Amino acid sequence: MKSWIKIGVGCFFLYIAFLIATIPANFVISKVKLPANVALGNVSGTLWQGKLDTLTVDGILLKNVGWSIALPKLLSGEVGADFKFGSSRKILEPFGQGYAYFAGAQNIGLANTQLSIPADIAMPKLKQIRGNMVESLQGIVKADIQAASIGKPYCTELAGKVNWQQSALGVMGGQFSLGDLNVDLACDKGNLLASVKGDDKTLLLDLKAELKDKNQTKVDGFVKAGPSADAMLMNAMTFLGKADSQGRYKIKFGR
Repeated sequence: MKSWIKIGVGCFFLYIAFLIATIPANFVISKVKLPANVALGNVSGTLWQGKLDTLTVDGILLKNVGWSIALPKLLSGEVGADFKFGSSRKILEPFGQGYAYFAGAQNIGLANTQLSIPADIAMPKLKQIRGNMVESLQGIVKADIQAASIGKPYCTELAGKVNWQQSALGVMGGQFSLGDLNVDLACDKGNLLASVKGDDKTLLLDLKAELKDKNQTKVDGFVKAGPSADAMLMNAMTFLGKADSQGRYKIKFGR
């Protein structure tokens, strides 16, 4: 008898979930007060499976944003959705696809997510930072996030890779080509870890960085100009101090 009651209750909640999920997405979104930095375009579909033709966040435009709620996860108490925006063919526009989930305030994250973003998207934010000397960014930043979840102070889990292709910085009127930069991301006791490597041709870079509580940063490693580095980049490195016997410049700060 009890088993039948459990089945009945389960079916009832599934039915309620189905009714909620099939509500038109534009009806629900029209009732939500959005932050000032968020703007939505035309909405179609349902809460279960819908689409925005545009989504703008902090001036960053995302096109063709679609989502599909994962039913099996919903049954386990996790609100998760497969998402996609942009087109992988348009490399000068943001593109992304993956899975995002919410299972409580302490369990929010991403899984199996790929992103591709033009580096210059970050320039408006950089210009707001006091003392920033970067005038321009070039290249494409691609990220492959296997798992990431928010925690204290920053994360409970993080496993992913970032590749900045054909990276370049504009600083004080000069343009510095840095080649391809690769970053391995991880989480340790809530702190964000990054291992940064350069290519063998332009920038021989080997850095370990850690972001701790209260934005405390620790960086340790070295940098060396590669055989294909331009003269401007090699000259800029002399400001880092004296090179060692292998031509490497030490970079270390924080604790």
